[in-house]
Amino acid sequence: MKTIYSVIIGLTILVTNVSYGQTNPERDLLVGEWEFQLDQSFSEISNVSKSYLDSIPIQELQLIKRNYNGRRIVFDSNGAYRQIQGNGAIVKGNWTYDSELKTIEIILPNGALFEQSVVKMNQDNLVIVPKTEENVNMIINVWYFNRL
Repeated sequence: MKTIYSVIIGLTILVTNVSYGQTNPERDLLVGEWEFQLDQSFSEISNVSKSYLDSIPIQELQLIKRNYNGRRIVFDSNGAYRQIQGNGAIVKGNWTYDSELKTIEIILPNGALFEQSVVKMNQDNLVIVPKTEENVNMIINVWYFNRL
């Protein structure tokens, strides 16, 4: 009888250690600081976005590009998220990664939720597509980042 209890306790410890010791390699790959690639991202904007950008004054276009240029995102291992805008403004929140859906969720302190599909991810590059409502047209549809 003592042997059965010993085996059950041993298996419980083993299973517990395995489940807590597991890591998510894709999530771990996201951890770090990434810099937005303006030219590469702008090269793939939709025709609707191109038409819009062609219709606005050059000063407004420059302002849009300035807000994206130099943008960085940081995924901390503890789940904290920071987005540093081109103008230095910082947006903070928390992030999670769903490896089955290949989706990043960013939750801001006010409860706003932003989802992004991961198109490509490796040690040096990250390509994401922000999920939006059908009637919303984002200027930049595909966001390219390089690891810093």
